[in-house]
Amino acid sequence: MHQPDAPNVCASVAPSAVDDVLERQAIEVPLPLVWVIDRPRAAIRSVELFTDGYFKPGASAAVADWEAAFADVERVDPEKIDPYPSVKGSAGRLRTDDRTVVIVHL
Repeated sequence: MHQPDAPNVCASVAPSAVDDVLERQAIEVPLPLVWVIDRPRAAIRSVELFTDGYFKPGASAAVADWEAAFADVERVDPEKIDPYPSVKGSAGRLRTDDRTVVIVHL
């Protein structure tokens, strides 16, 4: 298994200690589950990483658009039955799931 170099997370932590933690937490992913998409760097404007609390992506790489998509899903299917089936539906102020989106503009 290939592991990337350990990040310099803290100057007071010895690199070998960081390596030990990374090695203990490493999870092997079978190659059939890995999907590699090659694109020229010039063709990529942003990278968006999001959790399963978002059932629909935003219209653009902006948090406001991701939140608008979330609100649309809540309006259309608050119980998460159809067209966004899930084991967690929303009720009143209780939302489906926590959600996080990280957007990196390049």
